[in-house]
Amino acid sequence: MQVSEISQNKIKITLTDTEVLCCFNSYEKLYRMNGQTKFLLKAIVREIVEEKFSNKNSDKIIALIKIAKNKGLTIILTVDKVEKEYEYAFAFENFEDLLSALPYLLKRQYIIKNSQLFKLKKTYMLVISFKNKPIFLNSIKEFNCIYFDDEIKKEYIKEYGIPVIYENTVEKLVKSFIKDF
Repeated sequence: MQVSEISQNKIKITLTDTEVLCCFNSYEKLYRMNGQTKFLLKAIVREIVEEKFSNKNSDKIIALIKIAKNKGLTIILTVDKVEKEYEYAFAFENFEDLLSALPYLLKRQYIIKNSQLFKLKKTYMLVISFKNKPIFLNSIKEFNCIYFDDEIKKEYIKEYGIPVIYENTVEKLVKSFIKDF
């Protein structure tokens, strides 16, 4: 087996005809790609991935497999960057507090990827996905707001909350209610 680095995010693994027959017994088994064949391919690739891409645990790895009968097998692994999102939920007692907090969030220049607004009981729940981890969120409490990043609570809000604005909430509310932005 030969392993060569094509680029920083791409690796090529080559198995000769003899190695393919030793690992898979025949090309037909390799073509079928059943559970056992996938398991063997994962075992071949796993160590190489851990060694070469060890610092990229959150990234997605794409495998391209080329099979040429009597010539061997080529696997090309490519790292696909996955941007990490930081999602927080903000609970506001009333709509006015929510509107008051929007300029605070915008002045901090957080990069907001998406935002959703839900009504849960008598509370407005604003769920925001940030590109970068926001700091200074403790001071948002002055707007009668609590925030959290607990996955279970966020999923509960999304499942049981009544959607008010399902996409780009912050942008839509700012355009509709805040004149200075």
